[in-house]
Amino acid sequence: MVEKHQDEATNQMNFLLTNDDGIAAPGLWAAARALAPLGRVLIVAPSRNYSGYGAALPPADEISFTLRPSPRDLPFVTAFAVDGTPATCAHVGLSGALSAMPIDLVVSGINAGLNVGRDVFLSGTVGAALTARILGYPAIAMSMETGNNGGEHWDTA
Repeated sequence: MVEKHQDEATNQMNFLLTNDDGIAAPGLWAAARALAPLGRVLIVAPSRNYSGYGAALPPADEISFTLRPSPRDLPFVTAFAVDGTPATCAHVGLSGALSAMPIDLVVSGINAGLNVGRDVFLSGTVGAALTARILGYPAIAMSMETGNNGGEHWDTA
């Protein structure tokens, strides 16, 4: 079991945030804005959309990454785009390769589209959370039905 690293003096936690929709996805940044008041956020997300990859860990001789600037309203968020699947991002984020920050909780999402029924077996969002759990970290996957009417409410998801 992973040791809890929550800062008891400030009641702050350390989060690893990832997704399968990619580093530019609005759901990822909405989740970062929701988590930021609760502690420090390390984003390690795919450089592009990897929806439908489940918990795939394709073989790679090397994994490249790019430090991404965070918006000004997120000063305690560090973001990296990784050329890899969501499960790869979870592995990299938890390995300490990009940050020595100990992780208390892995959050995957907010996915654009529901992950329900059989879709959970294919979801990269769920796959990243499952990978983190297999590695011994508490994790949660979040998704939201965006619909065809433009009813995206990332801030309340």
